Amino acid sequence: TIFNGPVSVSDSVRIAGGTVTFDTPAATLAFPFMRQTSGTLSGADNLTLSDSLLWSSGVWNGTGTVTVESTALLALSGTTKNIYTRTLETAGNTVWTAGSLYLYLGGTINNQSDATFDMQGDVGLLAGTTPGPINNAGTLLRSTSTGIARIAVAVNNTGTVDAQTGTLDLNSDFTHEDAALIQGTGILDIATATYTSLSGEFDADVAGTAGTLPVTGDLVLDTVSDLNVDIGGTAGGEYDVIAVTGDVTIDGNIAINLLGGYSPNQDDEYTVMTWTGTLTANNGIIVPSGEWTAIVGASSLILRYTGI
Repeated sequence: TIFNGPVSVSDSVRIAGGTVTFDTPAATLAFPFMRQTSGTLSGADNLTLSDSLLWSSGVWNGTGTVTVESTALLALSGTTKNIYTRTLETAGNTVWTAGSLYLYLGGTINNQSDATFDMQGDVGLLAGTTPGPINNAGTLLRSTSTGIARIAVAVNNTGTVDAQTGTLDLNSDFTHEDAALIQGTGILDIATATYTSLSGEFDADVAGTAGTLPVTGDLVLDTVSDLNVDIGGTAGGEYDVIAVTGDVTIDGNIAINLLGGYSPNQDDEYTVMTWTGTLTANNGIIVPSGEWTAIVGASSLILRYTGI
């Protein structure tokens, strides 16, 4: 079906087979609801969804952008989904429970600020021929399942990557910009990711809660990296830990947040980072002046409260 004249749809678009092409004079079409279970969405028109987009299988091609507004839900389920050349803009909540999504020929996902892209199932954002990236300015969340969610296209993070459960496996180019945040208590797997060093912030669990963030793969911090450490006591589980399975390069800054009125005693120590591999380089890490010192050993980074 080809739409190349005026289109007025007040209810919904449903694609269950064949090809639906939108090439209208309006250039941008607004619909409350769209469901795709098979078939192909094509054309140059931009589509905007204000209520929901339910996508379980099928193909997108053409040059238009699909925008899921802040009021809308994007629900990804089913089996294989493919984006060729198009851009998906997510401004609301995305819930992804099943299936894979391939990006081809520059197909791109932009997760906007204040949007949440929640990979709940053991799903895969995978690379077809010359894929575009996922650009995350909101929250890229791994939740619910204890298995593996995999991203095999480039990830450009200016927002928050939140690995809460299971494993979030990044195995392509990874950019973590200054002021962006990595947090969680699930496993962040960057063993096959490609990056030079990571800027931005790191926080086990979430801000204001002590926890451990496991990182699989080498962790290379740079001069503008920030470790945000929540401390509520000296016992295990009462302070944040970044636990790295791999090599580590130490650099950047440490910010300390004492929880619930906790007051450390002089010479109390907190092992806030561990690693199983080699300390590749210790370029120094800056701690809050006066009362704290950082001790970098062969396999751990320890904060000591000097009380001075």
